[in-house]
Amino acid sequence: MIDSLRSRITASLLALLVVVGGLILILVLVAMRGSIIDQATARIEIGRNVVQGELNDQVRQLQRAATVLAHDFGFKQAVATRDEATVRTALINQGGRIGADLVAAMDPDEEVNLAIGPDVGEEAGFPFPEMTAEADRIGSNVATRVYAGHAYQIVVLPVLAPERVGWTLLGFRIDGTVLSDLAGLAGTDLSLIDVAGEGPTTLATTVPQPAVASALSGQLRENETDIRVLKVAGSEYLAQQSSVSGDPGASLRLLMQEPLTQALEPYRRLRLEVFAIIVVACLLAAGVGVFVARGVSEPIDRLVQAAGRIGRGEYFRKLSSRGVKEVRTLAGSFNAMQEAIAEREARILHQAHHDNLTDLANRVVAVDTIREQLAADPPEPFAVILIDLNRFKQINDTLGHSIGDQLLISLAGRLTNAAREGDLVARLGGDEFMVILGSGDREQAELVAQRIGDALRRKISVQDIQLSVEVSLGIALAPEHGTDPETLMRRADIAMYGAKSDRQPFAVYEAGQDERHLHQLSLINDLREAIGDGGLTLNYQPKIQLSGVGHLGVEALVRWTHPEHGFVSPGEFIPLAEQAGMISDLTNWVIEETCRQLAQWDQAGIEVHAAVNISAMDLADGALGDRVCQTLEEQDLAFGRLCIEVTESAIMADPARATEVLSGLRERGVRVSIDDFGTGQSSLAQLKRLPVDELKIDRSFVQNVAEDAEDRVIVESTVALAHRMGLEVVAEGIETQAGRDLLTELGCDRGQGYLISRPLTADQLGEWIREQSLETA
Repeated sequence: MIDSLRSRITASLLALLVVVGGLILILVLVAMRGSIIDQATARIEIGRNVVQGELNDQVRQLQRAATVLAHDFGFKQAVATRDEATVRTALINQGGRIGADLVAAMDPDEEVNLAIGPDVGEEAGFPFPEMTAEADRIGSNVATRVYAGHAYQIVVLPVLAPERVGWTLLGFRIDGTVLSDLAGLAGTDLSLIDVAGEGPTTLATTVPQPAVASALSGQLRENETDIRVLKVAGSEYLAQQSSVSGDPGASLRLLMQEPLTQALEPYRRLRLEVFAIIVVACLLAAGVGVFVARGVSEPIDRLVQAAGRIGRGEYFRKLSSRGVKEVRTLAGSFNAMQEAIAEREARILHQAHHDNLTDLANRVVAVDTIREQLAADPPEPFAVILIDLNRFKQINDTLGHSIGDQLLISLAGRLTNAAREGDLVARLGGDEFMVILGSGDREQAELVAQRIGDALRRKISVQDIQLSVEVSLGIALAPEHGTDPETLMRRADIAMYGAKSDRQPFAVYEAGQDERHLHQLSLINDLREAIGDGGLTLNYQPKIQLSGVGHLGVEALVRWTHPEHGFVSPGEFIPLAEQAGMISDLTNWVIEETCRQLAQWDQAGIEVHAAVNISAMDLADGALGDRVCQTLEEQDLAFGRLCIEVTESAIMADPARATEVLSGLRERGVRVSIDDFGTGQSSLAQLKRLPVDELKIDRSFVQNVAEDAEDRVIVESTVALAHRMGLEVVAEGIETQAGRDLLTELGCDRGQGYLISRPLTADQLGEWIREQSLETA
């Protein structure tokens, strides 16, 4: 039995050898075809050199004849005196001597006095004025041009006596007869193609079908000189085109073509023979296959049936083993594989529906559960609660992912205990969880959300570390807020972000939030493009010395005019940039644009100091100081020309980090200002530890300072204490003359506001400076 199986394997190998032999024969055929094409290519290369040599000889003959004619004294005198009879005789004699098809004499203004040739009409003029310009520049000009539907090799020379008294022209026409002679020398077909106009036009050819030459030329790129195999009307040709005049930019092309049909005829016969061999080999292989199938079909059928059972999920019916030893061994291995697949599928099925870390249901299960509850008949109201851990990334970055993972496991247990029986608890990924209530209205959803929040906010001990976690929850009600899983989950997410921004423990989705969310997403995408492609602009609001003496300062204010929504307030798109992680790109653009504008003002003789606002997220960027200083150096600006303005609340969010970043800037000479002072959580006592140069009193205390006694006390106290600490004070929001006068009286150093000037473009600011006659240095 074993010997019989071996013989069958041997027969199969023999069939494989037949196939390999067929492949080898195919490769031989390909090599033969390549050899035939290579031989034809060599003939075309040689023929091209012969043709070009003949054409060059004709050009030299034209040049010699034209030179003799142009230097003949009698001809010069006849041209100069407009002696038409003498000129005609000289043209006919010289043209006839060399067999020229076109001879002409022209006056200095290129008007044809006399032209002789088969294509010359009674009123013929010189159709190629550009040739005389080139001849005037280099002494003569030779070119190949199309005239009256025929191609001519033309030479133009000036007639000098000693000044130029006219021009003489001689030309050979390249027609079918000429091409036939050239084709006989080259040993290949030739065509003269004009590629000017809408498509290639065959002027002369040695092939019976001129359309074939045009079609071949149309398949070649204008300046292509490679030899290519092309197909026209089912026939193959080897074709190459070149410029007749040697000028690649000229419109005339010489096409050399050779039909491959006859040359490839042996190849076609051999191809049929090889095809027949392959067919015979396939028939033999089929016979061998049938022979082998008789012996192995039965165990293979059993294996196929067993594979079908596995495909249907039936893993516990063992395969009986009969036949040769190899088949019995295969059956035993197949049975072992069934058992392994059953175990692995059970494990994969569990992993496909559960989170690997917490063993909670995953997003797939959550989506399917929402879909099933929405499809219930009759439908029952339920809620989707989305839970997000605030600042979980900081725990991972500070304490490590191991502690972060253990924290997530502990929170998953608490979340499961806080949910009701029948509710589904799932982890969507990262620090996001979801609870799907089996049933319940808004009131029940809020009670569950409150219980979940209370459970998750209790301190958790992880590896002897006490951790507190803040969470934000968003609630979406079904079917009120959506009738499909994607909508409900998105709106729960929107509600969660609303709770996060409002610092609320949880929030329920409200109608209209989805549209605002989509609008914000659209603005975020458009803002990213606006930062990169110049869609943003800067305005500059002047900050002047209230005493009237000192340099001029401006605050750079970013503006965005959306192509669809029009003007978008910075108060709207800057928070979006912070949420989307683009605030660093936006800040870098503002700093670079401001420094570039400062340098332009310097070139105009206007020295301006500028202030740029940064956000709390910028203070977390350790590379901010290096980028600011590098930008100043690139524009050759003193570091003191730029002031970094940061809000009081941004500093108080992380005083230690803010102090480190601002100190680095101030040590290099960049000025630092606290914006909106008086509205945050700081005090002047805290300010003495901060690296700042000036305070900007918030406009809420400045606008009514002349009328409101309390505002006056606050401003007066702030100015006095700030001066004692060595800080300058800037009042923003000055809108009345009385307010400005009072601020000047109280000793406020600088001021800005609509009374002084609204924000201006760079050009408008220059006009404003000239109108105000302000000192800029």
